[in-house]
Amino acid sequence: MNEYLTDFFSLINTLFVVGVDSKMDRHFVEYGVYLRCHVEGLNATFL
Repeated sequence: MNEYLTDFFSLINTLFVVGVDSKMDRHFVEYGVYLRCHVEGLNATFL
């Protein structure tokens, strides 16, 4: 389970960085931040 969450976190982190680099709309970036916080919360729950 932890490996899956780590891979998911890496994917979200990549999407977040790509979103910032390509100057995508603000809503996408904010959603990426929300997902990162949510995944960090899940990781804390499972650790």
